[in-house]
Amino acid sequence: MYSLCGGVAAMALGIYAARSSTKVAGNLIERALSRPPLVRETSKWSLLGKTRMNGGLLANAVAFIRGKKLSPPDKIILQDELQTRLDWTTNSLINAQKNGTPMKHLLLHGPPGTGKTLFARTLAKNSGLDYAIMSGGDVGPLGKDAVDEVNKLFNWANRTKNGMILFIDEAEAFLRKGRGSASGEISENARNVLSSFLHHTGTESDKFAVILATNVPSVLDRAVLDRVDESFLFPLPDQKQRVEMIAHFFKRYITESTKIDVDQEIGSAAYRERLAMQLEGMSGRQIAKTILAFQSAVFGSGSQKLTKGLADSIVEWKLATIQEDADSQELREKIIGY
Repeated sequence: MYSLCGGVAAMALGIYAARSSTKVAGNLIERALSRPPLVRETSKWSLLGKTRMNGGLLANAVAFIRGKKLSPPDKIILQDELQTRLDWTTNSLINAQKNGTPMKHLLLHGPPGTGKTLFARTLAKNSGLDYAIMSGGDVGPLGKDAVDEVNKLFNWANRTKNGMILFIDEAEAFLRKGRGSASGEISENARNVLSSFLHHTGTESDKFAVILATNVPSVLDRAVLDRVDESFLFPLPDQKQRVEMIAHFFKRYITESTKIDVDQEIGSAAYRERLAMQLEGMSGRQIAKTILAFQSAVFGSGSQKLTKGLADSIVEWKLATIQEDADSQELREKIIGY
């Protein structure tokens, strides 16, 4: 009886110890390999295949093995001065990590659809550093758990060996003014999250660089702006940029991806110049939508030809309904003097 009881007790203790050790090991593996829930996309390998990178690391690996060329990143068309500044800053960021010196934190701001997110994503994916992309809009719904998730995010970023670019889109969603206000502009949870962010970015780091993107920099907390080393305004495209964008999107959506027959006049440089003048005040995204509407109009008509008359009708319709465009609505709601 003593032997039986001892055996059962030993077996129970063994099962309990095995379960406990498995749980501890699982937590350690999860901590080391998985990405924080706030991260939407990252280059770091993640547990259970959560990581995505241009459709997934697996898809890229398969494409490489099969000898296929991966689709290139979207072309970024910016003003020459802004492009030069960004090139210098990008090189500085990459070389700082290589030399073990602190990396800069950047702020990208400007009207919707002007290339802020596209630039940050392209920089992150082509820098050779690890990257993680999150949206500020994902923080609020977490409520009281948001502080823990932000802490996990920065602790995770600090463990990277290659250096990390942490891109935060829609930064104004959780880094707003009001932390010290008695009027209750932001909730207690929001103040705690902001304080956590400021704590992790208060000291210069050679582990990660934060890139903030926002349409409304005026609502960011002053302490957040104090963390920013360089700020870049992404303005609406000028005439030269609009001509380049029209040519780029025509090639992408009309001539290369479809069998649409295009009127000779529409393909001329003179037509692109005139169209660019008509589209003054549009963002790059709105210009892309206009050219994509040409494609949809041809397919909708059951024809395979893009005529000047059809193109002119689409442009007139776009100009007449521009106030209903989402980018225009967002800009009106958050107008800050652009």
